[in-house]
Amino acid sequence: MTAQRVLTGKIIDASTREPLAFAVISDASTQRASFSDIDGKFSLDVNSDQPEIHVRLIGYEASRLTTQTDQPMVIALRPVTQSLQEIVILPGINPAELLIQKAIEKKPSNDP
Repeated sequence: MTAQRVLTGKIIDASTREPLAFAVISDASTQRASFSDIDGKFSLDVNSDQPEIHVRLIGYEASRLTTQTDQPMVIALRPVTQSLQEIVILPGINPAELLIQKAIEKKPSNDP
């Protein structure tokens, strides 16, 4: 039988070593989750001696790890850079504006 325990630790940026706030830390087996606070600190209740922990934060690579320790952990996330394709905005009439104009024109026939 496994006893419930609390994992604690801190989430940091692997490059700058700065704390990362609002990272999601979850136990894969129970779907329990927690968030890191403004200082990157977290605590998470787990029911396993070797829980599989998932850590996610927008702009960083997701991390999976298994831990056996009851000592506070330091989890470093690596930033990811994603490039978006170019978007070209051309001058002209907004398509939504055309729809609104047509709705206004037809209002008398739809409002008895």
